[in-house]
Parts: sequence; structure tokens; C-alpha cells
Amino acid sequence: ANDVGMAVLSLDVQKDGWAQVELKALFDKELVAEWGYSQDEIVDGIKSDAEEAGFKVAPYSEGEMIGARATKQLSLVEMQDLRQIFEPDYPSEQAGPLLAIERGFFYTRYRLATDFDLGEAEGPLGPGQLRLTLPGKVTQHNANEEEGKALVWHLAWGPNRIEAEARAVNLAAMALVISIIVGALGGTFFAISRLSKPFALATLPTGAKFCPQCGNSLAPGDTFCSQCGTKL
Repeated sequence: ANDVGMAVLSLDVQKDGWAQVELKALFDKELVAEWGYSQDEIVDGIKSDAEEAGFKVAPYSEGEMIGARATKQLSLVEMQDLRQIFEPDYPSEQAGPLLAIERGFFYTRYRLATDFDLGEAEGPLGPGQLRLTLPGKVTQHNANEEEGKALVWHLAWGPNRIEAEARAVNLAAMALVISIIVGALGGTFFAISRLSKPFALATLPTGAKFCPQCGNSLAPGDTFCSQCGTKL
């Protein structure tokens, strides 16, 4: 931000490489009044060009600043340059996608490395800020500062080097491995507990008698075995 206002470009990147893009152009409310403009006139001033680039534009206020907020979604893996956010046909010299995604079994790595060239033109808001949020945990970057999960670059006219890397856990893979481990441990514990359990000894009624020939159980007072006929 400066005495006139601020311009902020925000990229909230999702795991599939798509990003929610937000561009805010805000001016000091008192200065806008001194210039004789209204907020609607500010919005109308950028609306046609922004909508041509695929943005949805609406009035926006923040504190003592008023202006416009433009949003759209796009895939960073299908782009080569940040300038293509505003100029889809901008000829980039960068080889490969703007956002590189390396998918592993346990982790997915995200890497954005590019030169964001704002040219030599100057405007009342200055070159502004770039705010980038990547999935997972940031492992490396050259941003000017961090605000929560967002990396913030204070841009300058001309080329700006932007580098950031992050690593996100693949929760589905982790859950699968944990379930396999838990199942294996549970089966092992059950088998060990069965082996270590003592067998219960059969108990016989007090005074029980059996046939000496076939082992048949005898009732009190029997003189013959009902099973084999042996005389007792």
C-alpha cells in the first residue's frame, strides 16, 4: 500500500493445481472524493478489460479504502507465466508449467518458479503485492514475508523472481497404510492371545462311575452296563 492505495494479487492454490485468483485494486476514500470519482466509476474503469481476461468484477471496500475486487479460477499447471492471468495469450519464454506437481505415494510436492515481469509502466497504486498460498507445508521460498499460510512478495516494476515450494501429505495413502498396520497388529495380538490361553480341564461329578469295559457312564445302582452289557 502507498498514500494513494494498494493493488494485491492473491493466488490460493488447491491440490489439483487449480487456483482461486483474486485481484484487489483499492484507493484511499478521501482521495477518490477529491478526484471527483465514485466507487462505481472505479469499477467501470477496469471492468471491461478484467472481464475480457475472464474475471468477475465487483465493488469492494476495506477499511478506509474503496475500489474493486476481481476473481476467477484457473489451472496453474496449464500456464507458463503469471502475466497470462491478465493476458491469456501472453508469449512466455518459460518452458514447462507455471506450477510443477510431483506426486508420490506419501507426499505431493508443489513448485512454482517464474519471473513475474510487470514491465516499465507505472500507475498510482504502485506495483503492489503478490500473495501465494500453496497446499501443505512450505519448504522453501524467496518471499519477502510470511503471513499465516500466505507468502507475500512486495513487487517492483520490471522482472520479479518468484520461487516457492511446498509439500502436502497424501492422507488417503497414509490412512491405507495405517489401516493395514492396525489390521496386522490386531491379527497378531489375537493369535498370540489364543496360544497363550490355558486349556480348561474337564471336571467330573463327584463319585462318578464308568464301565471298565467300554467307559460308559454308569448310574448309581447299575449292575449291568447299558452300553456293552458287561456285568458289574
